[in-house]
Amino acid sequence: MRSIAAALLVVWSMIVAAPAGAAVNVSGNFIESDGYGRIVLTWPGGVPAHVEAITSGVLVVKFDQPFTTDLSEFMRQMPDYVAMARQDADGRTLRLALKFDYWLNVQQAESSLYLDLLPSSWAGKAPSLPADVLARIAAASAAKKKAAEDAKLVKDLGIVDPGAPAPALRVRVARHDGMTRLVFDWNQPVLYSVVQQEGAATVTFDRSAKVALAPIRVDPPPYLETISALERDGRLSIVMKLKPGVAVTDFREDLGVVLDLKPRAETEASEPVAEEPRVRADHEKSAAAVPAAQAHTPKRIVPTSEAPPAVEKHEAAETVKPEPEVPIAAAAPDAAGQMAPLKVSASAVDGRTDIIFPWTVPAGAAVFVRAGTLWVVFDRTAPLDLSALLRNASKQVGQPRSVEIENGVALAFPLGRSHVLVSAAESGTEWRVSVGETLAGTGRSINVERSWRDTGEGVVGFDMKDARRIVQIHDPVVGDVLEVATARAPVQSLQTPRSFVEFQALQTAQGLAIVQIADDLNVVAGPESVAVTRQSGLTLSADNSETPSQASFSYAGFMDFADWRGKKDYTEERKDLEAKIAMADAEDVAAARVTYARFLVANQLGPEAVAQLRQAEQADGGLSSDPGFAALKGVAKVLAHRYAEAVTDLSASTLAMDPNAAIWRGLARVELGQMAAARRDFDLASPAISSLEPQLAARVKLKAARAAVAMGNLQAARGYMRLLPDRSGDHAADAEVLLVKAQIAAALDQTDKAAVLYDDAIAQGVRRFAVQARLEKALMLNRAGKLNDKLLLAELEKLRMMWRGDDLELRILSALSERQLATGDVVAGLKTMRVATVNFPNSDDARAMGARMPDIFADYFINDSASKLPPIQALSLYYDFQDLTPIGRRGDDLLRHLAEHLASLDLLPQAETLLRYQIEQRLHSGVAKAQVAARLAGLYLLDRKPQDALNIIRATAQNGLPEDIDEQRRLIEARSLGSLKKFDLALDLLSEIPGPIAQVLRADILWEAQRWGDAGAAAEVVLAGAGGARPLTDDERFDVMRSAIAYAMAEDEEGLSRLRTQFGSRMAATSDASAFAVVTDAIEKNGVAFRELASRIASVNTMERFVNSLKKDDRVSELDGTAVAANE
Repeated sequence: MRSIAAALLVVWSMIVAAPAGAAVNVSGNFIESDGYGRIVLTWPGGVPAHVEAITSGVLVVKFDQPFTTDLSEFMRQMPDYVAMARQDADGRTLRLALKFDYWLNVQQAESSLYLDLLPSSWAGKAPSLPADVLARIAAASAAKKKAAEDAKLVKDLGIVDPGAPAPALRVRVARHDGMTRLVFDWNQPVLYSVVQQEGAATVTFDRSAKVALAPIRVDPPPYLETISALERDGRLSIVMKLKPGVAVTDFREDLGVVLDLKPRAETEASEPVAEEPRVRADHEKSAAAVPAAQAHTPKRIVPTSEAPPAVEKHEAAETVKPEPEVPIAAAAPDAAGQMAPLKVSASAVDGRTDIIFPWTVPAGAAVFVRAGTLWVVFDRTAPLDLSALLRNASKQVGQPRSVEIENGVALAFPLGRSHVLVSAAESGTEWRVSVGETLAGTGRSINVERSWRDTGEGVVGFDMKDARRIVQIHDPVVGDVLEVATARAPVQSLQTPRSFVEFQALQTAQGLAIVQIADDLNVVAGPESVAVTRQSGLTLSADNSETPSQASFSYAGFMDFADWRGKKDYTEERKDLEAKIAMADAEDVAAARVTYARFLVANQLGPEAVAQLRQAEQADGGLSSDPGFAALKGVAKVLAHRYAEAVTDLSASTLAMDPNAAIWRGLARVELGQMAAARRDFDLASPAISSLEPQLAARVKLKAARAAVAMGNLQAARGYMRLLPDRSGDHAADAEVLLVKAQIAAALDQTDKAAVLYDDAIAQGVRRFAVQARLEKALMLNRAGKLNDKLLLAELEKLRMMWRGDDLELRILSALSERQLATGDVVAGLKTMRVATVNFPNSDDARAMGARMPDIFADYFINDSASKLPPIQALSLYYDFQDLTPIGRRGDDLLRHLAEHLASLDLLPQAETLLRYQIEQRLHSGVAKAQVAARLAGLYLLDRKPQDALNIIRATAQNGLPEDIDEQRRLIEARSLGSLKKFDLALDLLSEIPGPIAQVLRADILWEAQRWGDAGAAAEVVLAGAGGARPLTDDERFDVMRSAIAYAMAEDEEGLSRLRTQFGSRMAATSDASAFAVVTDAIEKNGVAFRELASRIASVNTMERFVNSLKKDDRVSELDGTAVAANE
């Protein structure tokens, strides 16, 4: 006999859906005419569900069904549109690389999908379907309408349609607390009546249909003892025997009839006493007609940059009263009466993009660029119509987002390039904003003037004429507040940005844009100027010259180390400052500590300075809002190597644009490995670096060079390095200089030069830089093919033990895990990645590594790599990384593959545990749970646990399962009942299941029940397809022998005679010839030979045969078009 291990691979296929059907051949038709291209994909039998989008110049069309098509035809017949065509491995997705930018228009008609590629300059309506197609659709619609009218007429006249489907009935059971519900689902309207007597109830329908009630009899719900069906005179009656004290209520639901079984006391309390007779005449009514399906809504043209919207599924939704829709034109006008939508458009002129705002009433505007975004602000309101703008969008300007402001309109356009020129112009009431390489005009320049009131408060004025309004905008990207001054023509612009302690004035193409730094900033528009002030006045220098932003160093972040060190020697100065703290009054102690902290910072004593500043802040809570104090605290934390805290302090809004604060912020970010942010900080800080002391300036330039190398800006890195000496006498500084030079050489593919420089850096003996140099040298040599993976892994393992605790360790762990994964050692790679994520929980790189781990873990099991491990080791690996199991389908696939691997090695209890966990903890969909439960039940049967198999089948029972899944589960339930020796229940359940599997299982159960006559006849039924002269298969010979023994045990000579006649000659030609002769020649049940043969037949593993028969049936169960149970 075949071993149980071989059968274990089969049990998993009892319910698992088979692969999707064969790919369908899809024909393509291609048209290039009238300025656009059209692709027509025609499916035999209708177009399946599909999604399509153009992303990054690639048209992606995905169907729910695999297909084949001639890919070469796309390029041959559409050479001006398609550059390359390919199909994904799943056979469902088509990808076309397009030669230019297009919009996509999708239409579906008949059995074809029409994909129109429209150029970006397309204007007007989308192309329509071909005339012949439209004519056929119109004719089909007319025919459908006429058929509906004819059907209505037939119904009104009471004519019976001879072609109507035969009546069909399905019974559903729902178990609830205190109630059992039976739902009789008909496929057509029926009349019914209910008669209830003590302990019984009968529901009679006006027609008959075949109904399966055995599953209910086998596992009756509460309040019901048994149920059966009777047919008389073309009417079907369902007879129910009830538990004592149960009453029945009934009602209609669509085409179904619902019966609720409840305890009588509860029923009587909840509804009035029914009048006699109990036959309810009001039920003699036909069911309401099913409403017609809603018409399909055609697709509209969408911009190619927009992905198809995701469809969210909700299990339940609250009923929300919809708000009344307001047409665009009905929006409330402002004071000037702008009623119609503002139809924004764009056009390309001489290499620039013009954005046109055709106001019908005068509107003031402000135009400026900030953080790669073009802002256009108006001081009037109007509904926006961006459809024309979307059709004519260019690469210079992206699709805008609308930012809500009070009594105005603001649009933010992402710019395609960081360095573009912007201008604005007004003609009549129409505004035009131009973006390009050249300026259409700059307008009048706005000048800046400082002044002081008599009381000494500083005021900054901008001579902007006729400013109309000050509009406040909350920038959602940067997160701060802008005060924007608008005006009409002539255009006025601030052509050079200005920066002050409490605010910044951005460069503009029209109007003013003020960035608040102080919270109480006040911006006022007058007829001749715009004034900026605050309640206590602005902090202004006495110099009234106009100073461009980033050229003045009178910032809160400026560190005057030379002055802070004092004029005495270090020891005397420190004693004096400590004495002043000891002698200071309570109101002066905070200032004394700040002065002392400045001295400590100037002498590079960061930890001591942090302690003094903490005590100063405790003494004077107002220091926390002082930007100079925040900057000093941040610098102290940089010196104390508390880099993350330093970045937080130095990133306050009052320091965000301070070049001096940017110096220290950049230093901290380099140490944190945040090279992109550090590079931006050093760019901002570049004008202030020259004002630093030489040693600090050298340090800053070195860190800036490191950031530039990391970001691939080698030119900037070399520029910084040229300003540094080769040798400074400081081993740490010299090692870092050599390291950066080596990095530059490696980036230029100068491998030999880089290797020498790395060795020189190692030779300096500074551990931190030596480890980094060894790491980068090993990786470089490996990329160059001069160091194999085995030696690289050995080097990384050494470096891992040499350095701990910062981003360098994270880099080592990252490199080590990548090489371990690349060499196939997934277990070691996952362990290394776990160490990295645990040790560096706040690192973005570590979090990204952690995000990859579930996919790596799942792939390892799904791709059967884990099958190469010993089973216990594979199970241990799963439990070690169980928290990495992905949610959804991939996680379920992982568990299924691991369970299959364990079961194939006879580790049934472990496989059962995994599937039970999947059912209890992961799966929520009833269908998915039903599938996995059937697999688990099959394992229980093979593990000789029929009661567990029966329990899991019943615990996951659900109405409305697909027929194939439902039938498989009923077969397993019958097999479980037979193994529990509940033979009558098993046979009752099988009586309503058609097919050869049920026939074989019925023969097995009758054999186990020792009902010999019925068992022989059942086995003979199984042999009905074994006629002819062909040789018998092994299974057929087994059935012949078992039938013969059963007939012999039943002393049925007639049955034995039939077997001899039908199979005697063919059995004589097999190895079972003598055995067949023994059991069929004469009935001698007590003979030794007969007993031995009967014992041998009885010992056959019929459970394995049952599982194999399910596999041969090869039934498919599809969940959303897939073949694997999953929790969708």
